[in-house]
Amino acid sequence: MDKVYKMLKMIIFGVIALLAGCTTTGSTLADSIGSKSFEAKAATTAAHKYDDNLIFNILSAEMAAQQGDHQSAYEYYKLAVEQDGSVEIAERGARLSIHSQNIGKTITATREWVKRAPESVDANRVLAALLLRSGDIDSSTEQFKKLIEMEGRSLGVFQLVAEQLRKDPDGKAAEKLLIKIVDSYADIPEAWFVQAWYYSKKRKLEKALISIDQGMKLRGGWGKAIVLRVALLESLGKKDEVLTFLESQVEEYPQDADLFMRYGQALLTQEREAEAVIQFESALELNPNSKKILNALMLVHLSKKQYKHARPYLDQLLEMDGEKDRANYYLGELEEGIGDIDKALYHYASVGEGVVYFNARVRMAALVSADDLARGLSILRGLTPHNVHKRTQLLLLEGGMLEEVKRYADAIEVYDRALKLTPGNEDILYTRAMAGDLAGKLDILERDLHAILEKNPAHYHALNALGYTLTLRTERFTEAEGYLAKALKLRPTDFYVLDSMGWVQYKMGNIDLSLDYLSRALVAKKDVEVAAHLGEVRWVSGDKKGAREIWEVAKKLDPSNPVLVEILKQFNIGSVDE
Repeated sequence: MDKVYKMLKMIIFGVIALLAGCTTTGSTLADSIGSKSFEAKAATTAAHKYDDNLIFNILSAEMAAQQGDHQSAYEYYKLAVEQDGSVEIAERGARLSIHSQNIGKTITATREWVKRAPESVDANRVLAALLLRSGDIDSSTEQFKKLIEMEGRSLGVFQLVAEQLRKDPDGKAAEKLLIKIVDSYADIPEAWFVQAWYYSKKRKLEKALISIDQGMKLRGGWGKAIVLRVALLESLGKKDEVLTFLESQVEEYPQDADLFMRYGQALLTQEREAEAVIQFESALELNPNSKKILNALMLVHLSKKQYKHARPYLDQLLEMDGEKDRANYYLGELEEGIGDIDKALYHYASVGEGVVYFNARVRMAALVSADDLARGLSILRGLTPHNVHKRTQLLLLEGGMLEEVKRYADAIEVYDRALKLTPGNEDILYTRAMAGDLAGKLDILERDLHAILEKNPAHYHALNALGYTLTLRTERFTEAEGYLAKALKLRPTDFYVLDSMGWVQYKMGNIDLSLDYLSRALVAKKDVEVAAHLGEVRWVSGDKKGAREIWEVAKKLDPSNPVLVEILKQFNIGSVDE
């Protein structure tokens, strides 16, 4: 009989656990308090008590909660707490009561939980939050201070308090309470730090700056505070102050490598690479084996194509644990940059499975395909992409390889497959449109560019490509001019658009307008095709000397450019000096 009774109890409490799992929150109060999801551990613990009244009250409470009757759930759990007295039952009752929306009853239930678990961080946190929600700022402050003392005044507990206050819907009351807490701990930098963090989340940036400065007076050179202060200055648009502040920090704490790194990174964001390198080198002197610093120096030099300077850092990284694959990848990039393809392939092939493996194999495929398309495609197709983005990336790379050998129809078929993975993707539609143009398929170009513009009328690249291609391939100049006018309105100084508009004006016989647009395009950027076009228009306008001068500029930029070569051939210009 006792076995049957035990089995029956296990079934009952299986039902309780299921009901608890099905109970929904949907409570504004619970959201602001940060209450955890309902758990059935209290009921499971009580299952071993063999008290019929306790079982009845818990089961009734859970069923009431599942049906949304939180008032009854509260009453039943109140009885259960009185009968049992365990922490688990008290916690369960308190958490359920939060959803009753009766702040008084919820505070009463939570006090029972705190009474049975006085050292529980969660119980004290919930009680403090409830007291704040009830409007009792003084009691809430004392409860939060108790929590702070329990946790040894650590940054973590101050952060916990600030995060809880940030959730409270009454921002004024929460801010007032935080000020009282900081006043009580005015000699502790962590208190000022979390106040600054709180203000930053509330977008009260000037107040945040005042708080972080107070904290830094108490604890200078504190990394977390420095990072937050820099973020605040950047958010306020005070970029010059960021550099002035960090410069003062490295002067005050010249043995802190992290400070030099932060200063260097800030200089990089303002494109002051040479000065950033000086700071990174200072950091490296203090910490010669820092992977982070070595990588920073290597990447800056590599981005500036300063291969000789990047190599020593890569050689050092190559010998470090956990850096070999990354170093090999960037050594491949370095060798590729200086034109040693065999060495580049060696380093890319040396990259093992990991973060940079995919990119290394992609670079290998691209390099190999220049001489052996089949092998390049084989490497590419041998990769196993784990998401749609990478699968699409591989298809775009494959299409690009096919375009390089003028297999435009095959490239278009590959782009078709990519669009099946990401239907309507603007970048792929644009790429397929350009391939259609190269294949002489104007219908593909028009279809894809119009598909882009239907969804995104402000896509100026599509407008420009459509207008320019119609100018080159058809005599629909008025239509082309309309697309280019829209593009020009969106990007009035873009040299590509200015060049296209200049060209359509030339085709329409508007020479003066054409010269104006093309001249502005060339001022915007010294581009060989723009110069070639401007030279042609000057020649036709009778300014042959001006045309030759412009073509001379174009030849210096790229003497083998096909557009330039074709225009010079068209006017039978063997040498611009003739």
